[in-house]
Amino acid sequence: MTADQLSSTYNVKLNASAPDIDVMMYRPLQEQLLFARNGWLADLTDLVSGDAEYDWADVQEGARERVTTEGRVFGVPIITERPTPTGAG
Repeated sequence: MTADQLSSTYNVKLNASAPDIDVMMYRPLQEQLLFARNGWLADLTDLVSGDAEYDWADVQEGARERVTTEGRVFGVPIITERPTPTGAG
């Protein structure tokens, strides 16, 4: 599926409270706010900050901010993207 098709599938299944989604990969920039406000994402704040063997501060600040809504963490970044500076190769 393309990213947009997957997003549409999530919307349909999550609206219908489908039981077949436990973990999902989503696009924070496109879907985080809607999914969080609709209660479709678990609050992971205690999990990312409460494990001594996992240092949330090791994740880039921008990526941490992107998966945080209203002070609550709703995702764990597995990949980050940013533009290549002009002239870099």
